[in-house]
Amino acid sequence: MLVALTAIVCAAALTSPQAARADDEVEYFAAVDRDSIGLDEIVLLTVTLGLKGNTEPSSLELPRTPDFDVISQGSSTQMSIGFGSGGSGFQKTRTYTLQLRPTREGALEILPGVAMMKGKRYETGRIVVQVGRPGSGAPRAQRPQPRPGWPSPFGGALPGLDDDFDPFGMLDDRAAPAESDLVLRASVNKREVYVGEQLTLSIYLMARSEVSGIESFQMPDLDGFWNEEIETPTQVKGETRVIDGVAWRVYLLRRRALFPLRDGSLEIQPAEVDVITGGGLFGRSRRGAHHRRSQPASVTVKPLPTEAGMRADASRVGSWKLEVEAEPRTAALGAPITVRLRATGNGNLRNLELPRLPAIEGMKIFDPTQTDRVDTSAGRYGGSRVQEYVLVPERAGRFTIPSLELPHFDPGAGAYRKASTQPISLLIRPGSGSSAPAVAQTQPGTPADSDGGLAGIRQATRIEARTLPLHARPWFAVALGLPGLALLGAALLPRIATARGRGAGERQRRGAGTVARKRLAAARALALRRDPAFYEELDRAIHDYLGNKLAHPTAGLVRAQLVEELAALGATEESREALRRALDACDAGRFAPAAMDSEAASRALRDAGLVIDGIEASLAGGGS
Repeated sequence: MLVALTAIVCAAALTSPQAARADDEVEYFAAVDRDSIGLDEIVLLTVTLGLKGNTEPSSLELPRTPDFDVISQGSSTQMSIGFGSGGSGFQKTRTYTLQLRPTREGALEILPGVAMMKGKRYETGRIVVQVGRPGSGAPRAQRPQPRPGWPSPFGGALPGLDDDFDPFGMLDDRAAPAESDLVLRASVNKREVYVGEQLTLSIYLMARSEVSGIESFQMPDLDGFWNEEIETPTQVKGETRVIDGVAWRVYLLRRRALFPLRDGSLEIQPAEVDVITGGGLFGRSRRGAHHRRSQPASVTVKPLPTEAGMRADASRVGSWKLEVEAEPRTAALGAPITVRLRATGNGNLRNLELPRLPAIEGMKIFDPTQTDRVDTSAGRYGGSRVQEYVLVPERAGRFTIPSLELPHFDPGAGAYRKASTQPISLLIRPGSGSSAPAVAQTQPGTPADSDGGLAGIRQATRIEARTLPLHARPWFAVALGLPGLALLGAALLPRIATARGRGAGERQRRGAGTVARKRLAAARALALRRDPAFYEELDRAIHDYLGNKLAHPTAGLVRAQLVEELAALGATEESREALRRALDACDAGRFAPAAMDSEAASRALRDAGLVIDGIEASLAGGGS
């Protein structure tokens, strides 16, 4: 229901058995848009009922049309308040619109409608329409022209969206208007696209009566399209638009990005909605439920063109750019390097296939993780897709991540394009990497001079009177023996430390198996909780055990060197292969995390147990 706080000026004077007077409470009249039509044409009948105050006629009969078929019928109500010398006045205007199709040729009558108010009779008057042979009708009466960029809710083709996605493009108004208080319209921004190119479907509810709510909404069948959501309002809010001189409330219900999956003519079936109307602020407005269907639409889909050296692939249609980054570019042997490959642009992001990082000799590359960030700004579907790889160097030296290419078809340019990256150079150092330079520090409480160095230390002196000579003091004899004791300690302490270290190292080596099995039990508890820290704990357990057995750290050793040292200890081939599998599983779990796989964790624990049991058995058999 549209409320306008303006005075209504009725400027229509039509033939009626009882002319409306200034003090009448009812104005009732009818008009047609033309009085001469062909047998194959339609005439529009508009019936207007004006009521003063909050009144209703005791009876109302619309004009009768015995020689016409009623194609459609709708109504709308407008409220207004007028201000004048006699005070303010409330007026309500109800408009009925009927589409009529003649059933025969000749002078066909539309019989008067009748309204009764307080015993008075009001009639619309008699109307005659001349109906001739098909195609002989007079031109349609001129109606107010719609403003550019706003749609007509009536028949004809679907509205199109401009490049800036203005949803109110003009409709082709070739057919006679199908007047109604509620219209559901489906709008596509393009009628012809390539396979994989985005077109945008917007569904609007257009109302001239008050919309109280929407009970249900059913999207159309989108067979042959991949579709993604662009906009689904959580609260349906209308926007007022004047169309053909009539104010409408336009509600956006859905907006989807459609990507055709095959060429040919694809059909978009009607959407459906159940709308609740009524419950207005003025008068007695009945609540009612209405079901509406939008019109179907067809889209022509062109196949992707063929071009030498380019692949016609619907998963690579759009406008894309490609970037790659590696961090760090200088690393120590065995330290992980993260490589991120990022594609950004517009297109079917969900189906986009990025190039794979090729194998690099001397580098172990783990399967990538993938992250999408969707962007639907300006009604275009797209965003960014990031694939993150973890590389672990297996030897020192210089490595190169080669240039990568993303060939794609750009529908805006109508041509194939190649997005590419620049090569990246990596430096792997054999040691633990460069260390930070030492920073000189002063002891707490030590003053510094203005140049940042140590200030001279000045100590106050105090003169005391001598009470006893030095040789007579009690501690003098002990002080004489201290140099000898110091020489003896210097000779004996290194031997004692060596013996104690040898004993401690031997105890660690012999007890390494027991400690490692306790660590495996702790790792097993983490695996049962599906805690990703399991792989970190298992890796430390293996390297701590091997470090104790080999008497030096093993975390920085490459696989080949580690296996050689185990072979020297007498480890079997089965134990060495189990070690490779267990460490590979730990690297995969730490550097390429994914959902915790209980079966993979169990295999890694089993392999770690084989390593420890095998080495313990070989050393026991060798007498160690």
